[in-house]
Amino acid sequence: MASVRPATLASLNLPGARAQVVSALSALSVSPDGTWLPTANPYLLGGSKRVVDDCKAESVAYSDVTEYVAASAFAHCADAWSYVGRAADALLKGDVHASVHLAYYAELRAAKSLLAAEGVFVGNGFSFVLGSAATLTTVSREPTHQAAWRLVDEWFRHVGALSTVASIVAPGGHSLRVWVSAIPGGVNAVMEDMLSGLAFDLRSFVEDRERRNLASYEPTTLTAPTLGVDTVRRTLSGLWAELEPMSGGDFPGIDRSILANVLLRQYSAQNLSADDDNPCMEQVDWAGWVDWIDSLTPASLNPSALRDVLRSEPTGIAFRAILGDTFSDTSGIRDAADFIRPMISRATVLTRLATGLCLGILNDAGKAVSDVSAWTAAFALSRGHIGGVPLPEPATDLFNDLDLPREVLESSQATSLRTLVTDLADGVGLLGQVDRVVAWSFA
Repeated sequence: MASVRPATLASLNLPGARAQVVSALSALSVSPDGTWLPTANPYLLGGSKRVVDDCKAESVAYSDVTEYVAASAFAHCADAWSYVGRAADALLKGDVHASVHLAYYAELRAAKSLLAAEGVFVGNGFSFVLGSAATLTTVSREPTHQAAWRLVDEWFRHVGALSTVASIVAPGGHSLRVWVSAIPGGVNAVMEDMLSGLAFDLRSFVEDRERRNLASYEPTTLTAPTLGVDTVRRTLSGLWAELEPMSGGDFPGIDRSILANVLLRQYSAQNLSADDDNPCMEQVDWAGWVDWIDSLTPASLNPSALRDVLRSEPTGIAFRAILGDTFSDTSGIRDAADFIRPMISRATVLTRLATGLCLGILNDAGKAVSDVSAWTAAFALSRGHIGGVPLPEPATDLFNDLDLPREVLESSQATSLRTLVTDLADGVGLLGQVDRVVAWSFA
């Protein structure tokens, strides 16, 4: 391995790093039993530690490590969806602190997936970017939990990331770039504001890490629990509404929520006027809202159900129903029962972006989801989503198993967690299987 000086992501050729991942992925073939790497690859088992050890010894086999980074993007993505599900399952058991712990690890795995898809390896004490001429450029010597958040924060500040996110998120089948292209200030300015509103920055993730530390290491029942059944019900209902799928890794619920928040923030910022009752305060003039939405809506969605809900009163029930909790500011909130919903939403959106990046490198490698179907099916079988291979066609049928428990969540009038769980009966176990998303994203 060539020795190189440390650098920051901003100074590196990230498209070039991604190209290394795409090249490695194009040469990989998932085995019939669902294994990503050939048995000869030294990083097949215990890969992350072995990569770090070899980096420190400057004995990395470049082709092997690029294969590992490429495959790890998909594996980390699947694990992130699993952690989101475990966080949801912990809520159903009344354990909000375990939910915090697991939601944080969903965020972390999603971050590692996203970065790996971009050619960035995050290891414990050694993180690097893939380069041409078989080089690895060191970008951090920090522990995993510090390096991951600093690097993902740098990535989100990279101009290429703004374009990537704007292309991945596709409300109504049209990229977010198309929706916001006519907004004054340009796409980059809108995307920067969106990421700020999502709180996808170093401060937010470090705060979530501290919350995980408290949840993982401190006694959790010294004070009376504050998690109520309404929080459990609304968190899980909102989560599964966002996850309602389309094939090919599309997430209409999540993307619709992101779009609604982006439009609300942009319109509000551009249409402030003095409050007649209090000149020191400002208020939003909503008079031009409908015309503004019509001007931004792609022609093929005019008319459409999505356009109609976006045209509704921004402060009304219909519009508020699609906003979700993703953009809620949780900074400074100390009670886990109050920040768990936005934290799970943030983990969900970050994992949704990681999924989009994985699908992007798969496509650019000249492969289709059918080329990784053995892995997808093996994963679904191992998690109990199916009783045997192959996957159902379409794989989105796996979402239909949630119809009954979702209906119970929506209609339940339970005043205690015990009653809610009793109402859910056999379906209670299904509500934590968020990693079913892997099947309909990569099949």
